[in-house]
Amino acid sequence: TFFRASFYFPAIASSAAITTLFIFIMGPEGLFNGVRQALGVNPIFSLFGFPSNYNWLGESRTAMNSIIILNAWTTSGTFMLFYLASLQSISHEVYEAAAIDGANAWQTFWRVTFPLLRPGHYFVATVAVIGALQLFDQAIFVGGSGGEPNNALTTPVLFLYRAAISDFNFGYAAAVGVILLVLIMAATLIQRRLFGQAPSW
Repeated sequence: TFFRASFYFPAIASSAAITTLFIFIMGPEGLFNGVRQALGVNPIFSLFGFPSNYNWLGESRTAMNSIIILNAWTTSGTFMLFYLASLQSISHEVYEAAAIDGANAWQTFWRVTFPLLRPGHYFVATVAVIGALQLFDQAIFVGGSGGEPNNALTTPVLFLYRAAISDFNFGYAAAVGVILLVLIMAATLIQRRLFGQAPSW
């Protein structure tokens, strides 16, 4: 459907194009501030120190949060499709058995659907954590190799890149890479422990 295609589009579009679009959306004269103005909610934002022409990607206190939102926007389509495929793989017999046992919709979701989606939870959580730890292109497009503003966008991979390419400190960069690998492996093992296998029933 059109909704699924439009939701998935950021996942297949060029990261540079999507990030450039996001820069225009979140800029001082961008769409987000325009929507705030149209809805008349600027006084509420002003209470928290956000003026009407606030640059969401140009200020250190909101730059990383904005990149997190961008990353969630570009990856949620892939996760949505995987969850959809996982839902369609659940046998209707399981739901029929739950209905015979008198389970309502809420009980069916928490006692049947959610546990059977544990492999899906594992995949999504693992890919999301790995993607977050490896975030690079969006950060460098917005803040450059310096992670501007004020190093707010210095992600682990951008830090590694700066150490190797800008400072020519390859040993230090290699050590950062090994630490990053250990963190990814640890996160994967923890999530496999939590979500790895669906219930056998």
